[in-house]
Amino acid sequence: PTMHQPPISEGQVSAAMARPPAESIALMRQGLSGIVLPHPWSPERFAIRHPVVAEFVITEVAPKELLADAYIRYLQVIGHELSSDREARRSRTFRIYRDVINHESLHQTFPKHTHLCSHIYDSVREHFEQDGNFWLQYGVYELEFGHLDLSENYLLQAQGLMPHSEELTTAFGHLYMTKAIEAEGAAAAEEYKADGEKILKAQIARIGPRDPYPY
Repeated sequence: PTMHQPPISEGQVSAAMARPPAESIALMRQGLSGIVLPHPWSPERFAIRHPVVAEFVITEVAPKELLADAYIRYLQVIGHELSSDREARRSRTFRIYRDVINHESLHQTFPKHTHLCSHIYDSVREHFEQDGNFWLQYGVYELEFGHLDLSENYLLQAQGLMPHSEELTTAFGHLYMTKAIEAEGAAAAEEYKADGEKILKAQIARIGPRDPYPY
C-alpha cells in the first residue's frame, strides 16, 4: 500500500500476515521501528518511511513468490472489508484495491513472472467476482500476453457488470484488432479488423474531445 501512497491499518497488517496478531503488531512496532511509521495525518495507520523505500523493497528486494503471496493475502483482507461496506466504492480501501489490481501495476511489479500475476488474479477472484473492474483488469492483462480466449471471457464478464464502461469498450476494440493479427486466414483477419475499427472509431467520435485514450 505504501508504494501506492495510502497507509495501512494495524488490523489489515495483522490479518494479512501468516503470524499471530500480537506477533505481527510487535514485528511492525518493534522489529521494523524507524522503517514502518505512524502516518502523520492518520496516526492509527502505518506506512513505510517513504514510498520510494517501499517501491525499492517491492521491485528489488522481495522474492517474487513471497511478494505474490503478500498481494494475495492483502487483497483477501480488502475483499472482506469491501463486502461489508455499503459505501465501498467511495472508500479509501476501494481506491487502494483498484491501484493494486491494475494490470499495468502488476506487470511492472512482476515483469518476468506472468504466471504469478495470473495466480494473484485467480486466487482472489471469488472476493471480487461482482466487480466489473476486476474482470476488466484481468481481461486486459491476458490480452497483453496473447491469451485471447481468456481475455474475451473475462471482458465479457466485465461487460455484464458494467456495460457502459468506456475503458471496457476500448479493451474490446483492442481485442478484435489483436484477433485480426492472430487470425489464420485473411477473411477472418479482415472481419476482426473491421469489428475493432468500428468500435474504436465510434468511441473516438463519442468521447474523443474529452479522452484521447481510444486513439
